[in-house]
Amino acid sequence: RAFTDVVVDLLGKSVRLAPVDQGDLRGSGSADVNGNTVAKGSSDGSTSAGGFPGPSTGGKNTGKITFSEPYAVVQHEELSYVHPKGGQAKYLEQPLAENADKYVDHIAGKLGEAVEKS
Repeated sequence: RAFTDVVVDLLGKSVRLAPVDQGDLRGSGSADVNGNTVAKGSSDGSTSAGGFPGPSTGGKNTGKITFSEPYAVVQHEELSYVHPKGGQAKYLEQPLAENADKYVDHIAGKLGEAVEKS
């Protein structure tokens, strides 16, 4: 559950930072855990969680945030673009870097709670 929390949180932060013209890029965001979609972005910058993570493989979980619009990578990487309607470049990279320690702490804390209960 903690891993899913982290992936969904990162999607939310990324969707809010994604450049917006008509909202298509923000609406193309999705978060998958172990191959199943657990949240989707919306053109208004919000996200909706739903769905369940797939089973872990060999005790390992994988998370993936994607933006499916064909121009998503260019918008992410091009620092010179101006976004008069909002958003920015590095809309996925920046929130991951800013929250990495928080995400690790969240997962570690939930693991610690689980160990204490057992």
